[in-house]
Amino acid sequence: NDSDEVNAYWYFKQSGYDSAAAHLEKALTNADDKQDKSRREFLLAQLYEMNGQTEKASEYYVKASKHTVDPLLDIYARLNDAKMYRTGDNIQELDNSIATLLKMAKKDKFEAYRDIVYYSAAQLLLQRPDTNAAIINFDKSVKYNENNITYKNKAFLQLGDIAYKRKMYKMAANMYDSLQLSDTT
Repeated sequence: NDSDEVNAYWYFKQSGYDSAAAHLEKALTNADDKQDKSRREFLLAQLYEMNGQTEKASEYYVKASKHTVDPLLDIYARLNDAKMYRTGDNIQELDNSIATLLKMAKKDKFEAYRDIVYYSAAQLLLQRPDTNAAIINFDKSVKYNENNITYKNKAFLQLGDIAYKRKMYKMAANMYDSLQLSDTT
């Protein structure tokens, strides 16, 4: 299994993501502990996503979410799993993903990450499209954001763009003025 780890890395560096995924999947048994296994599953899901294999990607995002003890990895695994349904025609799956995110936002475990969760729910709501519900969730993202300038700026930018498209220029200007230019990302 050690050689599978090395081969996975080598194929990854060569942009052979399908081969990297195959070798990384074989090397899952090499994980030191539950957290290491969840990190590998998350990487595996990303590789499958890059290959366009959304079902396999979703499967490994779910596994990573179940095995992790890190709330941030749990959030991103669930968010990325929810993204797997954004491009499809399955509105029910999209609605389930949004509902899952909104449930996460209410749990104490994810309190420090509510800004990211609400932002992500708003992004999915724009895919539905439900702009009014997206605005509510972008506002909640800003409200719960304490120190994450990047996500605050993203939320203000989305709110500004929505207001601009609705020809609410004064509100759009206020949202754009709220952007913090010290953020370099």
